[in-house]
Amino acid sequence: GRAVNGNFALIEFTVGAAPLGKAAETVRVPLQNAKADFFSEKYGGWPVKAAIDENPKTGWGIDPAEGAPHVAIFETGKPVGFADGTILTFTLTQGPREHSIGRFRLSVTVAQPPIPVPSVPVRVISGLLPPAAKGGTLVAVAPAFMSGKLDAILDANPVSSVQVWSERAFWHATWQAWRIPVGPSPEPRKVELAFQGKDGRVEAATWKLVFIPGRSRRWP
Repeated sequence: GRAVNGNFALIEFTVGAAPLGKAAETVRVPLQNAKADFFSEKYGGWPVKAAIDENPKTGWGIDPAEGAPHVAIFETGKPVGFADGTILTFTLTQGPREHSIGRFRLSVTVAQPPIPVPSVPVRVISGLLPPAAKGGTLVAVAPAFMSGKLDAILDANPVSSVQVWSERAFWHATWQAWRIPVGPSPEPRKVELAFQGKDGRVEAATWKLVFIPGRSRRWP
């Protein structure tokens, strides 16, 4: 989103349909069963269903899950289409104070509902580990406290990772990190990380990788 924190507010999402070449005959298509991979629960909640409730005071928002791709799915209330072709018109009413969607894509499918919301880990960072005769520990540092699954692949082989700050911690840090034990190797190795979290925040440019050479420890 274009808000100062990267959020957006989709106040209303509407679809119109008309016979090909007859845009003046556009009729509104009823929408239902709105779903999304994430929605904000702050300030009373900003669920995706609010984008089709015809209420200008509600909408779909994703704070604090800025910086990651998000998906919303809306089903039509009845079949849509005309024999000679159909013109679809999409209208996005967006929020004040720059709470508009910065980059988005619209897709249409004729697949029968329910359509599952995709949940794909987002590639975070990749690089090369230096040779290490005794192995070591790779530390992936995130810019904020996050809880989720970090998938690590070392030379095409999955390796385990351990989250530093527990979600059950009495207080949360302003950062989060994962420890990844690395075995010895005389050659550089390619590492790839993909994070999928409950809040969805993935800001690839601000993640950091730190390699600590030496005997790797099996963290509990």
